[in-house]
Order: sequence, then C-alpha cells, then structure tokens
Amino acid sequence: MPYASGRFHRAQIALGREEEMLVSQFTKERFGTASAVAASLECRFGTSYAASDIVMAAGADSGINAFMDAVLKPEDEVIAFAPCGQTYRAIVEDRGARLVEVPLDEETMLPDFVALECMLTPRTKLAIVSMPNDPSAMAYPEAIADGIAGALFRAQRAFGHSIMLLSDEAHSDMANDEAQNPWWPAFYRNSAVVRTSDVSASVAGESVGYVALTPEMAGRGDVVAGIRTPQQITIEGSKRWAVAQKVSEEERKAKFPSLEEVMPEVYKELDEIQHHLEQYFKDMQDIEFTIQDGKLWMLQCRNGKRTGAAMHYTLIYDSFLPL
Repeated sequence: MPYASGRFHRAQIALGREEEMLVSQFTKERFGTASAVAASLECRFGTSYAASDIVMAAGADSGINAFMDAVLKPEDEVIAFAPCGQTYRAIVEDRGARLVEVPLDEETMLPDFVALECMLTPRTKLAIVSMPNDPSAMAYPEAIADGIAGALFRAQRAFGHSIMLLSDEAHSDMANDEAQNPWWPAFYRNSAVVRTSDVSASVAGESVGYVALTPEMAGRGDVVAGIRTPQQITIEGSKRWAVAQKVSEEERKAKFPSLEEVMPEVYKELDEIQHHLEQYFKDMQDIEFTIQDGKLWMLQCRNGKRTGAAMHYTLIYDSFLPL
C-alpha cells in the first residue's frame, strides 16, 4: 500500500472531527473538480485537456510523490537543474533512482546546455523543473524552455524511449517581477504539470492540488493508472471517497482499503499521537509521517491551515482557542 511503502505523507489530521473536514466546500467537491481544472487550463494556456487527464491530489507534494511512484523504477535517472531543492533528491532516491543535477552557466546563471546534453543517458527517465526555480525564484525565458525541450527530444531519438518532464508549478502564479514562466506542454508533449491551490492561489484550508498530463504524452495511460490509487487514512474517509468516485464497497475494500483497515495497530498509534499533538499545541496539526516495515515514524508537524469558515467555526465551538 502507498502509505506502507516508506514514502513521505502529509495529512491534515482531524480524524475524529467532522466539522474540520466538511466546512470547506472545496474539500467536499475536490473529486469532482477535474473537469473544471481541465477547462481552466485550456482557457489560460490553450492546451486541450479532458477530465481524465487531470489527477487530483492533496497538494503539490502529494502529486509529485504519486507521479514519481508511477514513473520511476530503481536505477532510473532524473535530471534536475541547479540550484535544486533537496526535496527532489530525497523523493527520487527514496525510489531507488538517481538525481543528476545540471549545473548553471556561470555567465548567464541559467542551465548549462552543454552539460545537459552530456548528462542525458539511456537511464534518463524524467526531467523535473521548478517554475519558478526553487530556491532561486528565477523564471526561465522561453528560449531556455525551448533548449531543454530540444535536448530531451534528441535524447529520446538517440536512446529509443520516451523521457518525461515534470513541471513543479506550486509557486507559478506568484508575483516574480512580472516575469512569465513558460508553459511546458507547449514546448514538450511528454509533460506533466503539478499545481496546488494553497500556495499558488493563497487558498487556506486543505491543500487541493492536481497533476495535469498532456494528452499526447507517451505512456499516459500507464501513468494515470499508476497514480490513481488514493487510499485514505480512516474507514470513514475511504467510504466517502468511494461514494464520490462511484466505487462499490466491495471494490473499495479489495483495492482501496484505508490505513485503519489494513494496519489497525499503526492507525491506532497515529490517532493517539495526533490527539496528543493537538492537545499539546492547542490547535489542529498538519503532520508528516511515514510507515516502513510496519513501524510508524513521525517526521514533523505544524499548525494546520483553515478556511475562513473553518476558523469561524473553531473560534465558536472548539475548546482549543479561548474566546
């Protein structure tokens, strides 16, 4: 199961508090938003998407992790561009693959195309770009996007297999000296775009993100099948998801069981820890954890973000915050 394979996970922990999970209308309808996202992307960027090309996720991190799970195999190589956030290295190496960082041209402070051509090998499976670049916040000019796309096209022909490109656009809509980030699907057809509402649109509450797969992407069907495996933490959440997705209870139990059903002892431990953390910090906690070899590891926690409506409810009804 994805939650038991040693991967990093983020969860808005409100396991027993229905009001936190239902106050956000966006959250309640997020599994029905793919058509709206597809229409919005076509209107903004001119790329024609169908709802089946959009895979909803719990924020950008969740989308990137799911995409990597579907695409990467041990010994694969992933191209990234300096300066590269160390999160990418952890995500890639966690799947047994290798991150190859393309250096900057010292004069232009943009990717070195000569180095890029040399670093592309028969093991190259994916290139990942951050728009704007994290941590430099630089927006690549269209000429750079065209150069990267050209190098990937030539590598595909030389090695006889497709190379995908993943554009991490969690921050793409934020102001950056009026610089426009390139729309990668316009340059490279084997592109996937990851976006999220909580950062790019400054929307509080549960992170709602998505992965948009270019319709012409080679092997798109396999990628979609690989990342459409959402499994919930609680039985209640799993059943709610199944109703929204029109999945029968029999199929849900067989293919998409919750953590509570598959690993009840781990779930119980997680529930106790989240309750202790909320009591200690006196606020809902957004926690990160991983499960490896049946053992729960807590990574970090922070106060969870709320919508305005959820904060209003909390101030009135929740004992955490005094009036």
